[in-house]
Amino acid sequence: MRLSEFTEQVYFEERELAASSERQLRMSINLFEDWAKTELGRIPTLDDLSHADLNSWRISNPRGWAPKTMKRRLDDVLNVWSYAFGIEATDNEPKRRRVRFPRVPKRIPDAWSRDDLDALLEATGADQFQRYTEHGVKRGDLLRFIILVGFYTGLRRADLLSLRRSQLHPVGMPVPQSKRRGDEVLVRVPQWVVQEIDERYPPAFVQLFPGCSCQAWFSMWWNRLLTEAGLPTGKREGLQKLRRTSVTHAEAAQRGAGSVMAGHENGRTTHRFYIDPRIAGHNVPDMPDLRSDSDEPTTVKFKQRG
Repeated sequence: MRLSEFTEQVYFEERELAASSERQLRMSINLFEDWAKTELGRIPTLDDLSHADLNSWRISNPRGWAPKTMKRRLDDVLNVWSYAFGIEATDNEPKRRRVRFPRVPKRIPDAWSRDDLDALLEATGADQFQRYTEHGVKRGDLLRFIILVGFYTGLRRADLLSLRRSQLHPVGMPVPQSKRRGDEVLVRVPQWVVQEIDERYPPAFVQLFPGCSCQAWFSMWWNRLLTEAGLPTGKREGLQKLRRTSVTHAEAAQRGAGSVMAGHENGRTTHRFYIDPRIAGHNVPDMPDLRSDSDEPTTVKFKQRG
């Protein structure tokens, strides 16, 4: 049985995967089989698949993938192969140590500084962002509140853009995280942010960021905002960087607060992927207050651990 056949007929039937994970896995398997058909002259089955095939695929790397992407593709193929061996669908045993994975270079997390955040907030007042959306809110206001709420909550992109106004509270409102299978996190924002939203949004407005879930629309206006603020654009300059910024400044305010802000149980994950050491190394009394007329620490406080 081919890998693709086993994946569709057995693996997906017995494993509960998110739709995005299924697409990713299916793509990796199909890409491997397409390459094998062209370069090896055959499509490997579960019984004749070899570690040498995977190593040749890594060396060939026909699409010029980055090391991290190539490693993920190899992982996908090995996971299906290992599952097949585990349920005795094949006697061909996979051994990860015999596959030479590409070395993924470590990347130091980067976050926006206080000056960068001020530049972003100031840029929301530019003329190009003063037109109203079909929902009756200025584009500049939408972008401003995405920055403020995203900074003070540290939410992931999907969770941030799906927030409702009723979920904003200085004390904190429990909100389920989509990526953590419903695990709740407390969403805290300063009172002045809530007041600003109430002043600029229509009274009956329920959704906090309407229309922003459209990736193309949001990316266009976010990149224009970055350009207006004099900051670089790119795939690492989006809302995930805003989340890293939130976590970094929380850690600078209180040791361990970064993990709480990120919703991580493991602090090592937070430090490795989220905290910019150039910013977190500065001890500050609390999260900065992003009001343009204030240099005082914000009212969002962190609960002491232990």
